[in-house]
Amino acid sequence: MHYQAPFGRATLLITLFSSLLMVALPIVLLVLIPVALFSLAAISLMIPIAILLACFWYRVTGYQLDSRELTIKRLVFDFIIPLDEIESVEFDQTAMKRSLRMFGNGGLFGFYGYFRNDRYGSFRAFVTDSQNVVVIKTSEKIFMVSPDKPEKFVNKLNDLLAKKNAKK
Repeated sequence: MHYQAPFGRATLLITLFSSLLMVALPIVLLVLIPVALFSLAAISLMIPIAILLACFWYRVTGYQLDSRELTIKRLVFDFIIPLDEIESVEFDQTAMKRSLRMFGNGGLFGFYGYFRNDRYGSFRAFVTDSQNVVVIKTSEKIFMVSPDKPEKFVNKLNDLLAKKNAKK
């Protein structure tokens, strides 16, 4: 079953503001800087565009559930969590509150990478809507995702886990 990964308000605002800033500022520099420094200004335009493209390529586009695994769909390098490793799953609208980004993206096309907070400790996020978070715990790691229908996602994943455990 496929679930979308819609942008939440924070992701949308951060993406719009950051994109505008990352493109507008170098263009202003290109216009204001003398011709002698034009190559430096051109390079300053390439760096933000490269950052935008990298964040866009790694953004979460959806989540795919089947009887064997949860696939976090991205434009490049999907991420897979085998169902056999999942111990619990819960919907928690406040899971990302007061999280500190350790390494990753803090809102440009989503919140993804390594984060930490007092409630869950260290975790890996694949979140596009920080208000609709599903927390997935394995024996060693915690993952956070934000499918478009979090309650249905949790119910479906719990059903798949129950079927897996019944077969053991």
